[in-house]
Amino acid sequence: MKCEEIREQMFELMTAEAPLAPEVHQHLTGCPACTAELAEMKQTMALMDEWQAPEPSPFFDTRLKALLREEKAKAAEKKVSIFDWFRKPAMAAAAALALVIGAGVYGTIQIRDKQNPGNPQVVASDPVIQDLQTLDKDQEVINNFAALDDDPTNDDQSAGTAE
Repeated sequence: MKCEEIREQMFELMTAEAPLAPEVHQHLTGCPACTAELAEMKQTMALMDEWQAPEPSPFFDTRLKALLREEKAKAAEKKVSIFDWFRKPAMAAAAALALVIGAGVYGTIQIRDKQNPGNPQVVASDPVIQDLQTLDKDQEVINNFAALDDDPTNDDQSAGTAE
């Protein structure tokens, strides 16, 4: 046998209670390196078997639970997102309903504008614009202004004041 094969079987050789195979025994008697390595591993395993784990502190569980609570709180703070409320079915349904209503209102306005292409209503905050819009609606006032424009006596008076 070769040293490589012995090293691959080292753990089995160390824990085997049965006698070693003749080939393995012959190699170990003839190879001091493999014999020394096997002896060192047996010694290490014996030390590991003797080792006793220390008792944990009586406050270990309490401290561990406190640390876990802190980590959960930190994780919860970090996971806050704008779209978290979409994960709740009621909120998602409300958002979908709002979109449907908005689309319906928009569609209704578009249809109404196509059916009634008259003068669009412009709401103006300037009083001059409001007066002009009122005049556009009042045909009688417009006719009176047109009559004033046609009146020749009015032209003389306006010409005299312009000078």
